Amino acid sequence: MEKAILFGNGFNRLEKENPSWSKLLKNIPGSNDIDVDINLLPPTFQYEYFYIKNHPDESTEFELKKGLAKELENIKRCDLYDSLLDLDVNIFVTPNYDRSFSKNLNPKENEADQSETVYSLHRWNKYQNPISNKEIVVFQYHGTVQYPKTIVLGYDHYCGTLGKLDKYMKGEYSFNNEAKQKIPRMAKRLTDGFQMPAIESLGLKNIAHRDLYSWADTFFMTDLHIIGFGMDFSEADIWWLLDRRIRLKKQGSDAIVKNKIYYYVTDPITSINGKIMQKLHLLRAYDVVVVTHNNLNELINGKPDYKSIYLEQIKNLRQNILKG
Repeated sequence: MEKAILFGNGFNRLEKENPSWSKLLKNIPGSNDIDVDINLLPPTFQYEYFYIKNHPDESTEFELKKGLAKELENIKRCDLYDSLLDLDVNIFVTPNYDRSFSKNLNPKENEADQSETVYSLHRWNKYQNPISNKEIVVFQYHGTVQYPKTIVLGYDHYCGTLGKLDKYMKGEYSFNNEAKQKIPRMAKRLTDGFQMPAIESLGLKNIAHRDLYSWADTFFMTDLHIIGFGMDFSEADIWWLLDRRIRLKKQGSDAIVKNKIYYYVTDPITSINGKIMQKLHLLRAYDVVVVTHNNLNELINGKPDYKSIYLEQIKNLRQNILKG
């Protein structure tokens, strides 16, 4: 089974200079007009509130996203990205819009799919990993700063993404107008051993990696390791895919859903209670292997030592990859 890593913004936040989501919004012109504590709203609605209050029509939303993209160009690269690149993994999935992960990677010429103008169901780039010297693929499923319209921020864009995913899973999705065939439904692909029509009939010139045509495939066709990602309930696309996967298993598809999904907890031990604990219980119900850490040296100058937690969890991730 192929291995894949889904990493979130937690890695970027390890660098003190990198801003939080709320701080990013506050740096955008017009944010001073916000008259509520947006931190009390889910992230998707933080954006929606800001947009509704400060932008009169859809034409100005592009300007808003360009402003955010400009802020994200200044994200400092986290040195722990090298620890991920040092693992025996060639497939990376991330909601991050910035390019800090790929900053030190050499892009493979003409090996990319950036054809989508709004959504990112099959957005990927290939790079040469300078550590292993192997080819890797990176899916940025929430868009990229290179194309601001693709950046998924609010409720509207999330729901549109779910619509695309739903069609993809049901076998109703076409990559483009040149496609002669649609993507077979996920259950059929799993039953048939991941077989797909020829890429030419799908309207494609090349694919991301073997049987992977979309980042969504990693939830069914790879052993997926999730780290540096808070699994906030506003991440509707991720929770929806986990739900589809467990429903396939409950429909008698255990024999065809053979992959494993791991979630590496990066919260300090002292904060793993209440809502976080319930979330971990829910992940286990979704057939996700929850990997906790034993890092008790949590505080540096009164603040959690997140870097040591990440280092321990990357070590655990490496061990799980070696175990297969």
